Amino acid sequence: MMYELDGIDAQKFRRAVRVRMAQEDMTVSELASLIGYSRQSVYNFLSGDWNRFMAAALAEKLNISKEDIQ
Repeated sequence: MMYELDGIDAQKFRRAVRVRMAQEDMTVSELASLIGYSRQSVYNFLSGDWNRFMAAALAEKLNISKEDIQ
């Protein structure tokens, strides 16, 4: 799992999150519940608002590694 997010391309990370959501057939609401954030916060994150704490939670809960971010 990825805990160090320095140097990660935010756009590529968001793409990896969307891919994992599609693989798991997961909605934004389900994802928000999984990581303990509001649905609107997750929408904002996926639309461009970078939050390193949310990114870390997403990486951990969705098992996104640096290799997944291409």
